[in-house]
Amino acid sequence: TTTGEWKEIKCKSMTFPESLIPAFVKTYLDENFPNVKIEKIEKYKKYVEVELANNVEIKFNYEGKVIEFDN
Repeated sequence: TTTGEWKEIKCKSMTFPESLIPAFVKTYLDENFPNVKIEKIEKYKKYVEVELANNVEIKFNYEGKVIEFDN
């Protein structure tokens, strides 16, 4: 964006930079998918969507709650 904030990051061939992962997403993934690589994160106005290497897609609201889970 023009403010320098990211909206989408894809990282299929490298390890995802941890500093770019929202804390609530990292906590959830560490507890539920500890060894699964993040391939993509997208920020939207009301939620964050994460795509994992195992084809799971998870949407979180900005309070850190899972609002959609697709596997």
